[in-house]
Amino acid sequence: MELDLAPPIREAPPNISATFGGGISWLQWIVDAYALTFASLLLSGGFLTDRFGARTIYLLGIAVFAAASLACGLAGMICGPLAVAGFILVERRAKQPLIPMEIFGLPLYRICLFYGFTVNFTYYGVVFIISLYLQKTLGFTPMQAGYAYLPLTATFFLVNMLAGTLVGRFGPRAPMIGGALLDAFGFLTLLALGATAPFIALILPFMLIPAGMGTGVPAMTTAVLENVPPEFSGVAIASINAARQAAGAMGVAVFGMLAGNTPAEVHGGLHKAALISIALLLLAAIAAMRMPQIRARPEEKITAE
Repeated sequence: MELDLAPPIREAPPNISATFGGGISWLQWIVDAYALTFASLLLSGGFLTDRFGARTIYLLGIAVFAAASLACGLAGMICGPLAVAGFILVERRAKQPLIPMEIFGLPLYRICLFYGFTVNFTYYGVVFIISLYLQKTLGFTPMQAGYAYLPLTATFFLVNMLAGTLVGRFGPRAPMIGGALLDAFGFLTLLALGATAPFIALILPFMLIPAGMGTGVPAMTTAVLENVPPEFSGVAIASINAARQAAGAMGVAVFGMLAGNTPAEVHGGLHKAALISIALLLLAAIAAMRMPQIRARPEEKITAE
């Protein structure tokens, strides 16, 4: 279980800006503070899971989450970049680092790390701009923008139910390749959106993008679980998930720079971000093609977000 970063990225930024002031860079830091803190702590979770067991760490995580939620209301958040910097400093000096260097010697792990990073970088970065596009360019209210994302959410839900079956039948490689290509095609359809667009024009990209991500990411996760030594499985998945969360924060930061403050600038930034995303996802598909064919256990079901 993990917290989904997509809903606050989708609906909140323009409303926060209107209420409290601040430009795009200020909104980027709000999103990134959460994502970077989350990413840095995922690695510790994987290490502790390998040592003490998934059930114990899961229950501990629920308890810490409840306490932290209360504390956030009273004391605010810890700065994400400081958490990452502290982790890097400790990791470099540790005799027993959280991430064993042996796993970086596995070609499949490196491919999956790049794949997961790319998928999250493109998805969260573009969704951040889409939120601005819907509300600043098309003039949607926050409530209307939320409704506009219903096809995206519904597609994630449906595809996640099918992902385990696809991986069990074809192995992780084919769904990863197909997912990246489908994701890229979804971003391609964003280029058809103009400065004005009816709601129906959003449906196709809002179905293709989650269909691609929802197909590729569970396959990627299964590939890692099936090919990393069991004693490293927890930290391997945690490190990839941490990279994905950090990638989402980086996507918001990088693509956010492409979007200005005017409706026309946001529209232009969306098209630029879509083009960059297409190129990166094609590279992810090529990387997945280099993976060996692996048969996964058909009962494994892992969701994308």
